[in-house]
Amino acid sequence: MLRQSYLTSIKNAILVKLTFKKVNIESALELTLAEVCQTMNWDFGEAWIPDPEATMLKFSRGWYSSNSNNGTLPAALKFRQQHQIITFNSQESLLQRVWNSQQTEWVKDIYQEKDSVFICFKIAEKIGIKSALGIPIILDKQVLAILVFFQKFSQTLDQNSIQLVNAVATQLGGLIQRKKSELALKKANQNLKLIASFDILTSLANRRTFDEYFHQKWEQLRQDKKYLSLILCDVDYFKYYNDCYGHPEGDKYLKKVAQAISKVAKFSTDLVCRYGGEKFGVILPNTNIKEALRRAELIRREIKRFEIPHACSKVSPYVTVSLGVSSVIPTLQLSVVHD
Repeated sequence: MLRQSYLTSIKNAILVKLTFKKVNIESALELTLAEVCQTMNWDFGEAWIPDPEATMLKFSRGWYSSNSNNGTLPAALKFRQQHQIITFNSQESLLQRVWNSQQTEWVKDIYQEKDSVFICFKIAEKIGIKSALGIPIILDKQVLAILVFFQKFSQTLDQNSIQLVNAVATQLGGLIQRKKSELALKKANQNLKLIASFDILTSLANRRTFDEYFHQKWEQLRQDKKYLSLILCDVDYFKYYNDCYGHPEGDKYLKKVAQAISKVAKFSTDLVCRYGGEKFGVILPNTNIKEALRRAELIRREIKRFEIPHACSKVSPYVTVSLGVSSVIPTLQLSVVHD
């Protein structure tokens, strides 16, 4: 039986590592399994986490004692592999009981319960596992994970030991929830950045991204002394098109223009954007005027190939675009001017 003072110091040591180490959910589970197993002299430890719909549990992390080097290591690895591919189902098991009750459960002798405890009972029997402990990680009445520990001998688990693992589980629950909140916030910020950087209608980069990227490439190519080319594309009489066919049709056409212009982006460094309204821009780093003109011509031909009727145009019965091309090697004497 472990003394209360010793268990308290161990608990505090684990909590310090979880609090001050920069860990994600998976590594926090792995750290907890290792520390608890080594402290309590358990042979195996596993962490199971629910899927987003909370309909099943899946193996996440495991810790396995190096004492298995006596010849049972291959079986231990097989035990781990079997668990990794098993998901929580309606079968009565220790995992399901802990999930349903949200209470810690100690099984002193698995041979008295067999399949009701283990999904992989035969493998567990071969390894020599005798006892099992299931601990739910709970926050706000929600199971965030379940830790399961195994021993190769039967013993009575004292109250102090249970208090230790429950205290660690409580702190781990708070940590998991914080990490989930951090991930949700990070994803939300990424979505906001995406919205702020791209045009919703065409899925192209927007004016803000265009300006930032242009300045970035201007400075880079100024130092490299290489060409920076720019294509600006303006849909002819687009206002008349909207007046004639309606804004929904105008939106459809802008999407087609975006697709046509995107085809000239040959390299990962090329950027196609919706500059504003019916205006589009293409930034072509490391591209000279000859190549930029060739790509502008490709855009013109692609738009012409669409043959989209434009009865209100003053230059053609079909939709057309006007293109401007510029190419320069950036220098200190030249500067980028905002309109």
